[in-house]
Amino acid sequence: MGDTADLQLYSTGPAAPSARVAIELSSVPVLSYALAHNGIPVVSQLTLTGGSAPVRNASVHLGIRDAEGPIGAPVELLADVDPGRTTVLTHVGLRLDPAAMLQVEERRPGWLTVSVEQDGAVLGSTRQPVTVLAAAQWLATPLSLALEMLAAHVQPNHPAITTLVGEAAELLGESTGSPSIQGYQAGADRVDAIAAAVCEAMQRREVRYSEPPASWADVGQKVRTPGESWTAGSAPAWTRSSSSLPRWSRPASGRCYGWSKGTPSSATGARRCPRRAPRPPTSPAWST
Repeated sequence: MGDTADLQLYSTGPAAPSARVAIELSSVPVLSYALAHNGIPVVSQLTLTGGSAPVRNASVHLGIRDAEGPIGAPVELLADVDPGRTTVLTHVGLRLDPAAMLQVEERRPGWLTVSVEQDGAVLGSTRQPVTVLAAAQWLATPLSLALEMLAAHVQPNHPAITTLVGEAAELLGESTGSPSIQGYQAGADRVDAIAAAVCEAMQRREVRYSEPPASWADVGQKVRTPGESWTAGSAPAWTRSSSSLPRWSRPASGRCYGWSKGTPSSATGARRCPRRAPRPPTSPAWST
């Protein structure tokens, strides 16, 4: 997660004539509650390039904020910069405040600021724009890091999931004689039976799949909680749920699909739950 391939390089360009230190930084361009929850640093690398005179014990100040105020604790470092040479700082320690990010309800702009000071004089500064996502929002930028952060939205212990698994267990008991949901422990056939029971439980709740808007790839998507999906009666592909089962997908047009991987000698199997009559289209669960 710390690979700079996941980050976007922002460069301030050459220093102004009055400045003695030029600043370049590599930072995450899209900030989210998932990043804050996992303690991912906002800045992976900070590069200071000296001017014509040496700088000793300069104070480097970093901060992150949006229109509502700071969204992370400020950081102050000390650095020496030699003339015409670069000083690279990789352990900056600027992180988002989970409590502040949890309060963000809509996507909005933010700013990352860096300044280098000595004896009260500003030797160099920069301000870089960032995108601040809503707490329940996910955007595939930068892709590799965003995919790692997607799991942070899963809520396997949500009360709605506990209720759903209980309903699935009852159906499982009716169809197999045993309501036990033990995952992979009893073999691939049992896994298929469990997945089918969960799909049937969702079908009985008439949870429908809803298409995301055409702009979802650009503006991101709000990920509904399981409880919100049950209440609305529709769910997007990335509802924040998990039933501690093998991989299985959402209901679409009255259908559920589940798949499991058996022993190394067997091929991956795919099963489809019995089809129910599809309900009329519903409004998208994605909101921006």
